[in-house]
Amino acid sequence: MTTCLLLRTGEVENPHGIVPGRLPGFTLSEIGRRRAEVAAAHLERVPLVAVYVSPLAPARQTCDIIVRTHPEATVYNADLLTQVRTSWQGERLDHVQPRYNYFEPRRHESDETIEDLFHRMNHLVRRIIADEYPDQMVVCISHRDPIGAFRLGLEGESFTMDRLRANGDDFPR
Repeated sequence: MTTCLLLRTGEVENPHGIVPGRLPGFTLSEIGRRRAEVAAAHLERVPLVAVYVSPLAPARQTCDIIVRTHPEATVYNADLLTQVRTSWQGERLDHVQPRYNYFEPRRHESDETIEDLFHRMNHLVRRIIADEYPDQMVVCISHRDPIGAFRLGLEGESFTMDRLRANGDDFPR
């Protein structure tokens, strides 16, 4: 059986207090780097053969930390692991109410839904498991909402904001 570990990027530097979304220019904060180092230490003895990573800088930085202990692992950029596509990106966080729902209703027709996130994550992970790495271990580095949506779909939960935030993880993106 293939094992696919989903690893979330850590906290990002956000000095201007905006919804980062997919915007360039965001990097891991010091806390985010430390958390990536802890993850790398936990994975040090795990026989990783590949790392799939979101194209956003915080995910790539997390990946760089992970592969220091796995130089033999092949690294793949995977757009399907990227952050949610939302028209809220760039908005000031202080203009957005706490626990605001970025998904329901969609602000713009191009905004992704929670179900959209599940389907793109599921497509990539199922392809990895089914085709690419039978009986091996792979890490996918993504973001909070895509990983949360994937969890909801796997657990047969409804694709709602309440269910997405049910694990109590409510810090700003």
